[in-house]
Amino acid sequence: MGSSPCNHRDAVITLALSPNSTCLASGSSDRSVKSGTMLATGGDDDDIKLINTIDGSVVRVLKGHIRSITGISFDPNSEYLASIDSFGIVMIYEL
Repeated sequence: MGSSPCNHRDAVITLALSPNSTCLASGSSDRSVKSGTMLATGGDDDDIKLINTIDGSVVRVLKGHIRSITGISFDPNSEYLASIDSFGIVMIYEL
């Protein structure tokens, strides 16, 4: 999420959107709470959507998986996004 100061050092264990859906907050087992405006979603439709939480627009759709996406993670500098599907296939996208 966002630039490097917005990244956690450990697993994210909770996510929340503000009531007006303009800010995304995440809590981690590294005992920190971070906020950002970019949300990555994935699921049964095999696509990853990058959503701007400020206006709700889909910024980009990442394709390539042929099974349900089970995990997504940004790199510490938010330059890459890694995902894994239900087959165990990992894909890395340059953002």
